[in-house]
Amino acid sequence: MTSESGKILNRKDLKFIRKLITKSWILIIGAPVLFYLLGYIYSYRMVDIYAAKTQILLNTNDTYDYQNTIYSGLGYYGLYADLTNQQRVLTSRDLIGEVVDRLNLKVSYFIEGRVKTTEHFENVPFSVDIEIINNLVYKVPIYFSFISAKEYRINYEIDGQSREMIGVFGKLQKEENGDFTINISKNREVNHSTLGELSSIRYFFIAYSRGQLVSKYKSLMDVKNSENTTMLEVTLNDVLVKRAIIFLDTLNKAYEESTLEAEYRINEKTVQYIDRQLDTISFDLNKLEEEIDQYKKDKEILNLSKQEELYFDEYTKFESDIRIQNLNVKNLNDLESYITGLKEDEKVLPAAYYMLKDDDFLKKLIDELYNKQIILNGILSSVTAKNKNVERLEKEMRLLKASILELINNDRKAIKDRIKNLVVERDFYKEKIKQLPSSQRDLLSIERERVVNEKMYNFLLEKKVNTEITKLSIAPKFKVIEQPQSAGIVAPNKNQIKLIFVLVGILFALGISFLRVQFFNRIDSPNDLKEITSRLIIGAINLVEGAEKSDIVINSGAKSNVSEAFRGIRTNIDFMGNHDLNKDSAKTLLFTSLHPGEGKTFCSTNVSTFLEKAHKKVVILDFDMHKPKVHQRFGLQNNDGLSQYLSGKIEIEKLFKKIEGFDNLHIVNAGPVPPNPSELVHSSLVEDLIIRLKKEYDYVIIDTPPIGLISDSKVLAKYSDINIFVVRAKACTNRGIEFLESIAQDKNIRECAYLMNMVRQKKWRYYYSKYSYKYGYGYGYGYGYGYVEEYGKGDEG
Repeated sequence: MTSESGKILNRKDLKFIRKLITKSWILIIGAPVLFYLLGYIYSYRMVDIYAAKTQILLNTNDTYDYQNTIYSGLGYYGLYADLTNQQRVLTSRDLIGEVVDRLNLKVSYFIEGRVKTTEHFENVPFSVDIEIINNLVYKVPIYFSFISAKEYRINYEIDGQSREMIGVFGKLQKEENGDFTINISKNREVNHSTLGELSSIRYFFIAYSRGQLVSKYKSLMDVKNSENTTMLEVTLNDVLVKRAIIFLDTLNKAYEESTLEAEYRINEKTVQYIDRQLDTISFDLNKLEEEIDQYKKDKEILNLSKQEELYFDEYTKFESDIRIQNLNVKNLNDLESYITGLKEDEKVLPAAYYMLKDDDFLKKLIDELYNKQIILNGILSSVTAKNKNVERLEKEMRLLKASILELINNDRKAIKDRIKNLVVERDFYKEKIKQLPSSQRDLLSIERERVVNEKMYNFLLEKKVNTEITKLSIAPKFKVIEQPQSAGIVAPNKNQIKLIFVLVGILFALGISFLRVQFFNRIDSPNDLKEITSRLIIGAINLVEGAEKSDIVINSGAKSNVSEAFRGIRTNIDFMGNHDLNKDSAKTLLFTSLHPGEGKTFCSTNVSTFLEKAHKKVVILDFDMHKPKVHQRFGLQNNDGLSQYLSGKIEIEKLFKKIEGFDNLHIVNAGPVPPNPSELVHSSLVEDLIIRLKKEYDYVIIDTPPIGLISDSKVLAKYSDINIFVVRAKACTNRGIEFLESIAQDKNIRECAYLMNMVRQKKWRYYYSKYSYKYGYGYGYGYGYGYVEEYGKGDEG
């Protein structure tokens, strides 16, 4: 069997939980409901955030194979292969700025409702064209209202100053403070019949700068790459789903145009470079052909021999090779200048790059450098130059530049060595030609120049044709595979918000309930009292409306439940303390309470009457000389009482009052309120009086002031056999009981018991503050009134 200590929840814990629920069940049920309503209102006022998505596929194979071959030969292929590069391009400020400009998003329109404010992208009965002059106007709500079908009013606030302007629809106007120029156009739906309805709507608009809009949409965009694919998913969050869809659609178009623009620009620059070379060579060819015809005519030369043609062909071949190699050297020099002077915003490779034929490795390194430069430009648009990624890229680019420059030098040296060899071969045939007759030699020389230029012309013409073919086949290197569409509401999660509010409500209710039970617990039943004290509870008196106002309960048959409660208390008192008492001596009962208004006098007077009806001889002493009430219960005058006896004013025989209908019950009044009641309690006459009464009566009942406020009860407790603490249900607390227990222990008060008064079965009202206020007034402000009036005058006489 599991021990009590080993259980997760023992009986005490379960009782505490039950008490927690039963005492605060309204709060525990009501708080979550209230917080749910608050969460519903809060979430209703929140603006829904929608997401729109589109998917694009990079490096599509929509071009023909021979076109890809051309791209590869010219360095195009792989230009957009870097996914990270394209992610940055799609979120670059330049591209987003282009979309913002096309859609004209610099003004946002709103309708202000009673509960929430909503933004509108379309279906607004007016459109605003505004140019901001004062930058403070940006992001400031400008309220708009219709005056008539021709005029409008706008008002706004800057630096705490309200400004207003009345304008005419369709007319460009300048604000009188020079904040902006504005032209507002109305839609066709604005007319005299709709003006009344439109005038009741509260519109306002907000103007944004281009930079603010770019930053806004850049922060709202997200580009992700699907794993192991070249697919990019672009997501945009916006309060207006239609605007988000249009934005992404425009972004796709702008991205396509930007990629095509770069390729067209590269192609055109290459063609221009080749055309310049062709123009020069074409001019030289025409000139040489004219020289050949004129020379033949002047020298009357018809044809050359086969041997002469052989010399000439070989010489021409080597001369052509030398010129091509010199062109390669020039291209390398141009590349070297490009690499050493590369600028941050450089986006086009030099035309010389596309004229390289033999060194694929060099072209690969230049491609890599170019792509890294584009990535660097994209990063620098959003971070500073001190960013770690920027520093890493710059270091990689420096290493690449060094490798490229070294490779250019090596290639240039190799080409120059080859030129030297070609010159030797050419000069050999040049010497052979020199042996020919001068007329034929001169003709061969001219012919040689023509053939060399012709080969160069054909070479460049071939390159131009290839470039033109490439231009015709240029197509986007990506494809939109999923058009922009709504992905639904992504924020806020209103169900989660309402759930959080409910949980907070539950925690709030439990927290308040715990504090109430733990620190402010009101004891409302004998069972609750048993849980915190081991002392005897001699009874509990049920709450009946008007019971305490009916003075003596035993006289009213209508209060039978209260009467039965007092009979039970009488029985318990009979059995208490018998083992300590001398049978020839009376039982002395002291009634007190912690606070005023708990019913100690009601209980003491009624216990005395029920003891008397049991044929017991009873006397009740009203030692509450601060605020006496016993005489009121029995309808007596408060004269000839304890305050006078203890002051030596009267003899003991005058103290006892008979009560009609109670032959064996005597009352000793408190007497007029003295100025020093607590000092009178310490008189030796008190002990003498109680000793005498215990010999003459079966029960001596002492009604005393609240022990929590006045020390009289602590002094009188030494004369008592049974000390009864009267506690009022729903008024006493755990701390109050602990205080009573500490008093009983510290003052060594013997035979203590509790009597619970006003135990309620249904809803209860809170009386504590009312009764404590009344009692406090009597104790504080009522000192000595009766005493002065009664005996002050007598002393004067």
